[in-house]
Amino acid sequence: MDESLNTKLSVIERQIKEVLPASSDTDLYIMIRNLGGKEKEYVRDLLVERQGILDGLLICSPAEIARMKEVNDRLYSLTKSLYNKTYSLYKALLKTGYDPDFDDDIMIEGTLKFLVDSWEDSESVLKMEEDKEYGSDFLYMMDLICHLEKDSYLNSCARTFLSYNPKHTSDVSIEELHMNNTLDNGVSWEHAGLFKD
Repeated sequence: MDESLNTKLSVIERQIKEVLPASSDTDLYIMIRNLGGKEKEYVRDLLVERQGILDGLLICSPAEIARMKEVNDRLYSLTKSLYNKTYSLYKALLKTGYDPDFDDDIMIEGTLKFLVDSWEDSESVLKMEEDKEYGSDFLYMMDLICHLEKDSYLNSCARTFLSYNPKHTSDVSIEELHMNNTLDNGVSWEHAGLFKD
């Protein structure tokens, strides 16, 4: 493992904690809410830099590769289920009917994201044995990302939503609604040969 990258990671996380010296999840949430725009951008820039360093530190042990494949397969399956469930709910709405005298703007939305509270659980898909070798305060950083970014690219999640459209009929397809998983480009892991499968 590259010790210089470990040092950079420690420095970046220390800089983040200097801006947000929270001792609890509640403290962190309140501090983030009170941050100014420039401070938020500074923290976001540090998080992006941290992400690059973690990519460079990736150990790629056989166990880590197997675990990432397991996590990827699980998230891929959950994402497909999310899209299918959201589509089913929208179709149910179309069958039930829209009441213009009562209904306003109806939206069906589905979101898949991690829960920071479950990081320490034995069933967590995020925690790995090799985590300690990176030297990161993963729990703090995941909590920070969750509160700071909500639905941005740093807080990875799958999300789908669709507002009611009176032109849709109950036989509309998932593709016509653009509610299928368009994020699956089939090349997500190609940049890392070890993960090509």
